[in-house]
Amino acid sequence: MHWLNGRVTGGVIKQLIISFDFKKEEFNWTPTPSALRSSNENSILHLLTLRGSMAIVETIPLAEGGMKVEIWVMKDYAKKEWVREYNINVDMHPEFELKYATCGEWEHGIFFNVHPIVEGTTKLFLDLRSASVNIAIVPFGTELLVNIMSCTDSLISLKDFGTLGNSTDEPSS
Repeated sequence: MHWLNGRVTGGVIKQLIISFDFKKEEFNWTPTPSALRSSNENSILHLLTLRGSMAIVETIPLAEGGMKVEIWVMKDYAKKEWVREYNINVDMHPEFELKYATCGEWEHGIFFNVHPIVEGTTKLFLDLRSASVNIAIVPFGTELLVNIMSCTDSLISLKDFGTLGNSTDEPSS
């Protein structure tokens, strides 16, 4: 189980992954890719499972419009080895605010649930095969509530579930 956590230290945003090891019943820190641009205040990070591996999707608004999407995949969990698998410039007009969007995996890539701002609920589908974006807007006032979810199944036995220890140690930089 993993959670992405942002922290501001000295005016710099540092992204950390908190991991829970169910076998050892311990919390640990998992490093993010060292080349992440998450220190850029405009970049947005999403943690998800992509094709069975832990992945980080970073979206960075471009000055000329659109956004850059970088997808980092952890290729070797034991060595904590990240690989940037995708680096795509996406031409999107109109621009969409992804700060409060949720992100998940679909058959051909990733999707964003953009929370309503003005026009309605927006769904962005990024097809990783062709680096193309499809946009669906569900206008306000419709009776249809649309939300897309991504789920990674897991079964955890609660038979030996006991008290969990606290880990206050922070990863060293």
